[in-house]
Amino acid sequence: MLREEKRPNILLLGSNVKLNNLPIKEVSLLSEGSLPAYGYNPGDFIELLAGKVSIENGRLEQCLTWLASYLASASLTPRIRTLTYGEQKEIFQIFRKKGRAAAQKDHGWFMVYQILPPEGRPKGPEVLAIDESNLEALSNNSGILIIDDGGWPPQVASRIRSLNPESWVIGMGIGIAHWQEWAEQFGNCFFLFCRLSDLETTRMEMDSSVTWETIVAMSLRALRTEEIGLWDKKNNRFLCHIVVEMFPYGILYAGPNGVFFRYQEGCLPQKSAPRQKGAVPCHDTLVTSMMAMDFLEIGCRDFCRSYFYDFSRRVLDNWQLLYDYGYFFSDSLEFPDPDFSSV
Repeated sequence: MLREEKRPNILLLGSNVKLNNLPIKEVSLLSEGSLPAYGYNPGDFIELLAGKVSIENGRLEQCLTWLASYLASASLTPRIRTLTYGEQKEIFQIFRKKGRAAAQKDHGWFMVYQILPPEGRPKGPEVLAIDESNLEALSNNSGILIIDDGGWPPQVASRIRSLNPESWVIGMGIGIAHWQEWAEQFGNCFFLFCRLSDLETTRMEMDSSVTWETIVAMSLRALRTEEIGLWDKKNNRFLCHIVVEMFPYGILYAGPNGVFFRYQEGCLPQKSAPRQKGAVPCHDTLVTSMMAMDFLEIGCRDFCRSYFYDFSRRVLDNWQLLYDYGYFFSDSLEFPDPDFSSV
């Protein structure tokens, strides 16, 4: 019973999202002549579902899946809690078979289209009512992961801090803005994860950059703007730790300890335009889950130079596997299942 009490609590707090993953294949009416394809000519190609539609509860479920895969090979047994907020948003993701992935023939599925809800970005923060129904889940956590898919996370950082005074917080959204209150409340214990595309205020300018140096310089300039509110002009430092993903070849850290950057040797930056190969949507939740596991296992709350050296190497190696193999397919799309033992 004592051991049960000592288990750390981890809270996954995220938007209420339903992801519909559709595997699509293109077939010829000549080879599939029995299809009821009205309005098509016999030689046309049409698109069919390649299998069942798989459903995920947003990126929150992706984090749960990654954490479960890591915990299966670790001695840690945290108590994981989940809590969602806001009205449900439904997203459709279209996957196709790309590449050959000869080593594992059932892999190689990548997202080529994403259909988003009609309402767009909110004009105000999401509402998270803290009451008796969720007070226990929101209290006494060793760590909190916030997965915001709406663009404006709930502004309840002060209340959450009072309920979890010793907790670290990892935040990830679909934008870099509106995280200032969380950074001010949790400070050195707040880790914000964002995408390079979140910083692309001028995409033409970003796309004209063919070197890592210019990408990093423009990213830092964007992170220091007043609109984002994460730069402390008085002390000339960032309020929190910020990790910028440049999937699949680069990762940038900017925070109170300085700026660190790493890229895959021999690789140039990817462009913001849709990649011909397609995307692996779960590459971002992989990184936040890795951070959470590190904080649980080694108690690291600081992105020092030596930690970033090790962390970035593992991230880039894992990303390379995702980029090579994509999603797994067996009757329906399944979460990537590459062999991470080498990393």
